[in-house]
Amino acid sequence: KRLEAVTVTITSPVPNRVTVSLGGDEATLTLQPGVEATVTLRSRGVYSLQRWAYVLSVETTSGFIPKLRRPGSVDARYLGAQVRLTPHVDGGV
Repeated sequence: KRLEAVTVTITSPVPNRVTVSLGGDEATLTLQPGVEATVTLRSRGVYSLQRWAYVLSVETTSGFIPKLRRPGSVDARYLGAQVRLTPHVDGGV
């Protein structure tokens, strides 16, 4: 089935600006700490080798290191935002 759109839900524990793009459609969201933001992007994919392929990009302007924010955490990664994707395909979600 072909992907029609994707609903992107994003949250960050720090103030952030997040740009999400999917196959040519793009949105920039300004996030407040702990507040979810949602956008639905239309997808344009490429049909090749009997399947659809899509390019998704997520960029943030800020981030955090979990072990510096949560006592007991050993996670030293530099993270920008948590992203949840909900696909919308031909014939339903």
